[in-house]
Amino acid sequence: MRRSLPADYGIEQFALTARDVFFVKLRYIKFEEPMERWLKSQFYLFYKIWIAPSDDSADAILGVGSSCGFDVGEKFYQLFCKNVRTPPYRVVREELGTTPYHRALHSFVADGFIAMGDAACLTKPNNGEGTTAALALEEIAAEVAAEAMRGGAYPTRAALWPINKRYNDGQGKEFTFVLAVFARAVAHSIRMNDFLFAHDAIFSKKIIGAVGGSSGIGPGEIAKAIFFILYGMATGNIKPKEIGGMLAGGVRGLRILLHYARYPAAPAGFPAWVKKADRLWDSVGRMADYQIEI
Repeated sequence: MRRSLPADYGIEQFALTARDVFFVKLRYIKFEEPMERWLKSQFYLFYKIWIAPSDDSADAILGVGSSCGFDVGEKFYQLFCKNVRTPPYRVVREELGTTPYHRALHSFVADGFIAMGDAACLTKPNNGEGTTAALALEEIAAEVAAEAMRGGAYPTRAALWPINKRYNDGQGKEFTFVLAVFARAVAHSIRMNDFLFAHDAIFSKKIIGAVGGSSGIGPGEIAKAIFFILYGMATGNIKPKEIGGMLAGGVRGLRILLHYARYPAAPAGFPAWVKKADRLWDSVGRMADYQIEI
C-alpha cells in the first residue's frame, strides 16, 4: 500500500532490495546434555549470530542474519561452527524470514494515512527485532490520531504530524545513531572481534544491549574501551584502519543523531530537513556495503 500511493502524497515509495533487509535463519536447538533453561541472549557480532531463549519446543534459538541472501548467512554459520565452541546441540526445526534493515521513513504520516511496522522500516538496529520497536510508534499514533479525529474531524497530514515529531524526539533519533554506527562496527576481522569480546570492551553486553544512543554507557565503560583499543593496536590484534572505520561510523552517527534531534515540529520545515537527512544517510551507506566476504 505504501508503495502504491501517489508520488506527491507525502510518503516515501522506495522498495527494499536484498541489500536493505536482513535474511534470518533460526535454528531451534536441543542441547545434547541436560542444561538449565537458556534465558539470556548471547551475541557473536562478527558472525551476526546469536543464541536466544526459545519456547518449550526447544532449549534455545540459534539465529544468523545477513544482508544480500540466506546463502551469505550460511557461510557465516559454517565459519561460526568451526571457530566458536558451544554446548553440543541438535537442530529440531528451522525457520526462514526477512526483516527490514533500512532507516525508517522520513515521515510516517500523510493525509488520513499512517505507515507503521515493517512497512515503515521500524526495527531495532542492534538486533533486528520489529514488534517492540513498532509498538513505540503505535502508542504515539493511537494518541495523536484519536485527538486528530475528535468530534468526527478528518485526520489531515498536519493533524497527524505530531506522530513524526514525538517519535523522532525519542526512539527515532536513538535508532538512527545505532544504525549508522553498526553499519561500520561489524566490518572488522575475527581477530579484532575475539580480542574485544575476550576483554568485554566495545562489544560488551552493556553496549550491545543498549537500544540506542549511549543509553546505560558511562565514563568507565568508555575509558575501558579506549584502553583496550590502544592495547589491541599495540599487540597487533587491532588494525588502525578497523578503528578508523568505527570512528567514522561514530562521527556520522552523531551527526545524524543531532539532525534528528532537530526534526521539524510542522510540515513547513520538512523539505529542507529531508534534503540534509538524505545527504547524511548517503555518507553512512548500508551494512551491506561493509559486509565482509568469506
